[in-house]
Amino acid sequence: METKRTKKFKTQNYKFQINSKSKKSNSKRFEFWSFAFWYCLEFGSPRFAGEAGALNLGFMKMVHIFISGFVQGVGFRQFIKINADKLGLKGWARNLPDGRVEAVFEGLKEKIEQMISLCKKGPFLSEVENVETRWEEAKEQFAGFEIVV
Repeated sequence: METKRTKKFKTQNYKFQINSKSKKSNSKRFEFWSFAFWYCLEFGSPRFAGEAGALNLGFMKMVHIFISGFVQGVGFRQFIKINADKLGLKGWARNLPDGRVEAVFEGLKEKIEQMISLCKKGPFLSEVENVETRWEEAKEQFAGFEIVV
């Protein structure tokens, strides 16, 4: 009966196991996992929105939008906040004196595009006429999403 020897490498919160049955495939596995571990340390995991690595790799964007129409007094800013929190976006929203709503979103570009399409629809009682967008580079200056008064 063949015994299975296993080596365990523990680095911070990651554990790597290598079977010593076939040395060639094990060395390739170890090279892959050591590279993956280094990549996560260097750039962060691109899986999660808001990671520092996503900013370094250029995935993070920021957009400044102005929404016009019947958008004040219908819960539009709360609608924006709820959906921004669901999508993992950071930024703020506020009413403007001319009847528009202004918002800034920071996060992954795909998530921001989803948010813009939601803003074009708006909540139940709103009537959105126009959504102006201005794309900018992310500056990571927001801790979360808030409604500015």
